[in-house]
Amino acid sequence: MPGGLVDLEVEIKNESVSDEVLVKDLKETKIPDTIYGCTPSLPATLQPGESITCRAKTFVDGKAGDVFTSRATTAGIDDDGYPVSDVQEVIIRIVQSPASDYNLYMPFVHTR
Repeated sequence: MPGGLVDLEVEIKNESVSDEVLVKDLKETKIPDTIYGCTPSLPATLQPGESITCRAKTFVDGKAGDVFTSRATTAGIDDDGYPVSDVQEVIIRIVQSPASDYNLYMPFVHTR
């Protein structure tokens, strides 16, 4: 089957100089069934300048040349109770596998 596992990594950083932020949620909005694991786990309070890293491993189905967009959306509230959010996008291009891996992706053809 074409496609394969993709490692996704998102850094969530509180860029405020004065407000702490409670990060409540992180969702992948383009690739179904993607679940991020964060360190520390969510919900997490970030002081000004602090960040957390979230990672996921997900399967992207397609053939060589296909292009997908991964979109991670995070949401939370600042210490004044105002909602905060951000979106990160990355383009994923599926490339042909190396020659040594063709047996995993190419149909079997029997010749005599």
